[in-house]
Amino acid sequence: MAANDNPLMPMDIKKSLLHQHKLTFLLPLGLALGLLAQWLFIGRPLGISWLIFSTILLVSLILAARRSGLPNERSNIWLWPALIFFAAMVFLRANPFLTFLNVSATMVLLSFIFYFYAAGTITDLPLSGIVVQPLRMAGQSLANAAAAVHTSIEPLADARGSHQELAPVLRGGLLALPVLLVFTPLLASADLVFSAQLQRLLIINPETLMSAIGRGIFAGLVALAVCGATATAVLRGLSQAGDHESWIERQARVLPMRFSLGATETTTILILISALFLAFIILQFKYLFGGEANITQAGFTYAEYARRGFFELILVAFLSLGLILFLNWLTRRESKGQIKWFNTLSNILIGLVLLLLFTAFWRMRLYELAYGYTELRLIVLVFDLWLGLLLVWFLITLWRAPQRFAPGLIIAAIGFVTTLNLINPDALIVRHNLQRYHETADLDIFYLSWLSDDAVPALSAAWPEINEDEQIVIDCAADDLTCDPLTMGDILGRRLHARYEIFSENEGWQSWPAYHLARYRAAQALIRFAASDVKPD
Repeated sequence: MAANDNPLMPMDIKKSLLHQHKLTFLLPLGLALGLLAQWLFIGRPLGISWLIFSTILLVSLILAARRSGLPNERSNIWLWPALIFFAAMVFLRANPFLTFLNVSATMVLLSFIFYFYAAGTITDLPLSGIVVQPLRMAGQSLANAAAAVHTSIEPLADARGSHQELAPVLRGGLLALPVLLVFTPLLASADLVFSAQLQRLLIINPETLMSAIGRGIFAGLVALAVCGATATAVLRGLSQAGDHESWIERQARVLPMRFSLGATETTTILILISALFLAFIILQFKYLFGGEANITQAGFTYAEYARRGFFELILVAFLSLGLILFLNWLTRRESKGQIKWFNTLSNILIGLVLLLLFTAFWRMRLYELAYGYTELRLIVLVFDLWLGLLLVWFLITLWRAPQRFAPGLIIAAIGFVTTLNLINPDALIVRHNLQRYHETADLDIFYLSWLSDDAVPALSAAWPEINEDEQIVIDCAADDLTCDPLTMGDILGRRLHARYEIFSENEGWQSWPAYHLARYRAAQALIRFAASDVKPD
């Protein structure tokens, strides 16, 4: 491995490389992006700002690499549209869990893009490398941030005359700035006279000062992250050497050589678990797929039988995949016969797990017919489908190319989050449960009214129909535990008006950095609803 690919290489070598390739602008770039980040994000909800900032980060990386004369690794370009897609979905979808997934996916993809921009291929990552890589990127960025900052400041030391004495002062001032920002407000809080004098000096109140300090710290952290990440991408590209093996990856490779399971032990485990799964599946075909009569004879209603087991079966399937991966990693196979026997038993177990996933899917279908959709049921159902595809991919790679399983895991994770974004869970739940309401007159209006802004347009459009329903439900207030008999239309009307008041009182979402398509559509629907003659009780 080349020395300049090592995050622990001497600082002088890092600074020399960055200086030779005209990367003295990293600190100004980082500060500019840090100031932009604090303006876009602090005090505002996420919206189009996340897409803008993610795009600017990608463009900054491309420009920095081109200035250094580094071409990008074309095999990793497919990560770029994935990054833009998930960043855009933060602006398009309002569901909180989906927003969390989209933000997390964006950050992980940025880590992949920076790390593999000019060197390496993400599809060559081992399974342990997928877990380690974001941590490795964070560690190397932290280590390389200091080199990037020094490279940007050091040209001041080359100036003549008084500038030679000014450079150390500037460096000392930059190093002292975060300390001053911490101690100054603490001292102001400790003494009223000092606080008053400080306010006269700065013409600023303590609240504004603390806010400015928080913004400054946030901008500084973003600046360091940008400097370190960009420096890491460039240094890796300049070295064109193999990756430094982390401790976790080294242990994952060495441990099976020290502690391993024999083929007999692994065979016993696989046979016993397969027998258990087979017995369970046979029972499932008799009751779950055998019709309602068999279930009622066993003393259960169809809805009660379908209600349990879905989440447990998903967990069993997920743990089974983990178990096979663990056995594949730790099992000692000393002949071709043992390899074929292990692969055959693994195929049998995976086939049974796929049947378990199908029974879980069928249970959810029955459960949905009986009770309707919820966010958790829908998310886990999508997870079920992608887990099944991942298991099929494992079957393919087990025989032909075991090392290719890791890229399939990345694709499955991306596909899972992408599917959730495309189906728009909250809007789908409202549409589906309203259709079920037309057929059964059964509707959980409490649950639907608490869904995210993605659901508001459909709910407000359905209000006139729901308001005509004279069914009485009990609405219990959480504050005083009082319960009132109300119609579903009354409950939905109250919730929609409450949302309208929140939108009206909080104008932060109306600024363009916080512009959010789902939030905007919800606001427009609520304005139309409030403009009607409907008034809450």
